[in-house]
Amino acid sequence: MLDIIKHFWGAKRRWQTLRDVEALKLYQDKKARELVDYVKEHSSFYRHHWQGYDSNNWQHLPIINKALMMDNFDKFNTVGIKKDVALKFAHQAETNSKVSNRFTYGLSSGTSGERGLFVVDHQERAMWAGIVLARVLRQIKPERIALFLRGNSNLYQTVRRGRFLQFRYFDLSTPLEQSLQLLNAFQPTILVTPPSLLEQLASEREAGHLKIQPEQLISVAEVLEPQDKIKLESIFNVPVHQIYQATEGLLAISCKHGLLHLQEDLIVVQLESLGDNHFTPIITDLWRKTQPIIRYDLGDVLRLETEPCTCGNSWRVIKQIEGRKNDFIEISTSQGKANLFPDELRQSILSVTGVLDYTVIQKGINHLHIYLETSNTFNLVAANVKQCLEKLLQHFDATVKLEFTRGLPPRESTIKRRRIIRR
Repeated sequence: MLDIIKHFWGAKRRWQTLRDVEALKLYQDKKARELVDYVKEHSSFYRHHWQGYDSNNWQHLPIINKALMMDNFDKFNTVGIKKDVALKFAHQAETNSKVSNRFTYGLSSGTSGERGLFVVDHQERAMWAGIVLARVLRQIKPERIALFLRGNSNLYQTVRRGRFLQFRYFDLSTPLEQSLQLLNAFQPTILVTPPSLLEQLASEREAGHLKIQPEQLISVAEVLEPQDKIKLESIFNVPVHQIYQATEGLLAISCKHGLLHLQEDLIVVQLESLGDNHFTPIITDLWRKTQPIIRYDLGDVLRLETEPCTCGNSWRVIKQIEGRKNDFIEISTSQGKANLFPDELRQSILSVTGVLDYTVIQKGINHLHIYLETSNTFNLVAANVKQCLEKLLQHFDATVKLEFTRGLPPRESTIKRRRIIRR
């Protein structure tokens, strides 16, 4: 617990002292150089991967990705953990089995293909807990925190129960009726959950089955769409904040004004342009040494705010997390290939009155299947959506088959929601 408290106050201090851009850059460079020196000595993968490169010029070291990390897992980590051992413990963690206290193992959701495997040690686990608490808790007072995630991990059990904090984990695979009973008994002051489940809980609250009034709502694990944020805030009558976290690191957390700041005291984010103000982040985790993340292509697509946040901190702000690079819809045009960004499709579909929710699945190069949940006559709403999409496609000089189905396709509760799916 002392380690968590140390990181808690350290995170508070850095949020205040590293607001200046130049001070932040100096801090990042110092931490990155220390990390690179350590990794060169302890990771045989990185030593080989960096051959022929000047490690002092760490901003330009070769990029890595999930496939490269997983293929070289045994040599990638710095503590000699074998991949088969890590996988065994990670699967045990998902079934609530007792695992090693020294290391925490976990698996990503695998929405982009192969599931990512991660390992952190005790200190990194304490750091995560301390920083999240520092950036989420707006004031020091007793809190009851309910956390919904896909699989269990002792990473999230680090803060279990204390004098001021009660921390309870809920598995997303638990039937909704049972979760409602547990939430009503627990009465959380802070609710942390993917937005897709938060919408279900909002409906249950409107129906009178969920009898809680949290003071904070925090969206995690999935993309929080702007229209969902507005709806949830109106039902719960509190702001919805966000934590943007991946297997590869804690990336961004909302400030008190609700804007999603990159956690630039923890990570360095280099942006590769995808055009039209869309970027993919190349991240370096400044704190993580067990499984070092240095110049890692995350594969997500972001848009950034152009104006600084009024909270006074200069750390960059994410305007929208668009999803994964493989969520782009690729179409054939008279000029060749073109990409439809998720936000272009979203804006076109949601501009139509009567659309409650949607899913777009690419069936072929110029074939989109649109699933619609509507409040009005389905045929009328679908016709209007078709008209809007055809108008969008005119800009690309593309002929695309548009197929419509009433209702949303089935989805497992333990799988991340994706509204744009390319097959």
